[in-house]
Amino acid sequence: MDDDWKGTMALDGGALVTQCSHFLDLMIWIGGPIRSVFARMQNLAHPYIETEDTGFVILHFKNGAIGSLQYTMNVYERNLEGSMTVIGTDGTIRVGGEYLNTLDEWNVKGIRMPVLEEGAEANDYGTYKGSMSNHDKVIENVCEVLFDGAEIAANSLQGRDSIEVLQAAYISSIEHQEIYLPLRGAHYKFKIDEEPPLSGHRKADCDE
Repeated sequence: MDDDWKGTMALDGGALVTQCSHFLDLMIWIGGPIRSVFARMQNLAHPYIETEDTGFVILHFKNGAIGSLQYTMNVYERNLEGSMTVIGTDGTIRVGGEYLNTLDEWNVKGIRMPVLEEGAEANDYGTYKGSMSNHDKVIENVCEVLFDGAEIAANSLQGRDSIEVLQAAYISSIEHQEIYLPLRGAHYKFKIDEEPPLSGHRKADCDE
């Protein structure tokens, strides 16, 4: 079948990879390099896939900050929220809405709340909605870099940082321990497709 790859450990990943990686990217972009990762993941409502559908990740940043990421694919019928809150010594900011599309809180010392332009329409999947589609901006930047010598918006090293944190989160959940970065030894060579399914079931067995 064309969708045999979906929900598999080898070819899909899990909710953190497929649904929440952009949130993790934002956390690293805002907070900086990660020192260690501690995570718990479970499959609570999708026994017909191999990966997790719910998780909680604690990030310890090198600058001393602590971040938490909670995610799930189990909200009934429609989006609940996609939000991010930053709490600092000089202010608090919360971006929320169904898909990270509203500025819900702004209390920052010496800086007025900005007026944001209306964003693009969200991807519509029926009762569920996805993040605003900005793929055109990525493609535009790639073309500008290749043909006009423009500065790249996000380079491969930045992408690698996020993937390493993702990897550390899965290792932490499977091994039940805090994982320090950079990954070394067996953790560096870790392959999630060689691990037992997080749901306890192989997708092929459920399809039969």
